[in-house]
Amino acid sequence: MRIDTTGRKQRRAIVGGAIASVILSIAWGSLAANATAVTKTTVPFPGTPLSIAVDPLTNTVFAVLDTGELAVYDGSSPSPVLNFFTVGVQPETVAVDPVTRQVFVTNYSPGTVRILDEDNLGGPQKLVGVGAGPRSMAIDPTTHFVYVSDNLGSEVSEFDPSGAGSPTVYAVPVGKNPGGIAVDPATKSVVVTSVNDGTVSIFGTVLGGPGLVSTIPIGGSPFGLALNRSTHTAFVSEETSRQVVAFDYRAASPVVAPVAAVDEPGSIVVDPNTGTIYVADYDGHTLTQFGGPTPPRVITLDEAPNTMAIDPSTHSLLVGTTLTPTTGHISTISTPVAPRITSASQFQTVSQGEPFEFHITAIGEPAPSLSLQASTGSSVPEGLSIDQDGALTGPVTADAGVYRISIVATNGVDPMATQEFTLTVVAALTTSPSSTPRPTNSPVPDGSGPHADAHLPQIAG
Repeated sequence: MRIDTTGRKQRRAIVGGAIASVILSIAWGSLAANATAVTKTTVPFPGTPLSIAVDPLTNTVFAVLDTGELAVYDGSSPSPVLNFFTVGVQPETVAVDPVTRQVFVTNYSPGTVRILDEDNLGGPQKLVGVGAGPRSMAIDPTTHFVYVSDNLGSEVSEFDPSGAGSPTVYAVPVGKNPGGIAVDPATKSVVVTSVNDGTVSIFGTVLGGPGLVSTIPIGGSPFGLALNRSTHTAFVSEETSRQVVAFDYRAASPVVAPVAAVDEPGSIVVDPNTGTIYVADYDGHTLTQFGGPTPPRVITLDEAPNTMAIDPSTHSLLVGTTLTPTTGHISTISTPVAPRITSASQFQTVSQGEPFEFHITAIGEPAPSLSLQASTGSSVPEGLSIDQDGALTGPVTADAGVYRISIVATNGVDPMATQEFTLTVVAALTTSPSSTPRPTNSPVPDGSGPHADAHLPQIAG
């Protein structure tokens, strides 16, 4: 059953449409020259990936293809095996609830959402009728409610998928041709872009609740949407002005500000670990990265990016690309990770002037650089050094004593990692030269003298 809530009492707040030039006092910086992506794996597909979802508890990747199939594989495998499941006509997007282990796929033309069991993907599929042209989906991780933007209408369909029967579907009126949609369970807010009236709508997460809370003018054609739930900031890809804009969706009067220029902004995601934003440029074959702990940059791809997803458990960005009209790839790209020293803190003793080697291990993305610093009240002993492979070597020529040293790992992602290493230097062993006995000038016996016969052999006669 589907309920139209057009008649709800709406508390509508229109916010001024002027676009400010700054937001939240964040210094985004200028974009660096094009960089090459650090790719972990690239998986080929017999079709174009239209949407990607990841179960972070199992690292399972779900991809909707334009062939009408759902491709599934183990995202943690270096050589994943693909499994395919038929999911109806014109599948558009996929979403997964890792707690309930339900997988959701929208079918654009029939206006349905089909529900699959992650533990039995080849089993029966439940169909839920929603509005016209369902496109994007969002799942509330606390209530597990599902919200669907009905692109051919001016509404969002919402329902509770937990029951055994057909769920009741509520329709929430929003702007024209809704596109991107996201949920913040902390603020109990659903945020949705509307492509054809240049707005973003916000309403509550309660099913069949009070309806629209606010409408925020963006201008142009806002489509892609991602939320930084830590800062409660919405990022919107706006195609007409060729930029990404941002605003605080908790504010009574949000200030909308441009934060990045992108030639053809499309899909947009936020890494919840670092707050890094990635924006896909389909025609330019690039990803624009900004807002996180590393400097902004443009990542060049070999193919056109259609869709993206973040796997926060593996610090990975998954990018679905088009190679030809009938083939595509999903590339798994490393995202920035703060450095961490994984070797145990050490207490070592060495002798002055004697060679030695100890090994320090550190991880992070990009790979961290290692350096030595003196701990408070100490110094780095002369002759001690560390290379970028983690080899801590001598010989040490410093005075004997106990030296407390900080090993520092940095890679441009905050915070840096430090670990104390205690090195005891003992004095080199010294050996005094051995003395050689001096010869004496004792006289050689000549057989004379009172005791001469005592030294002569006695011959019995």
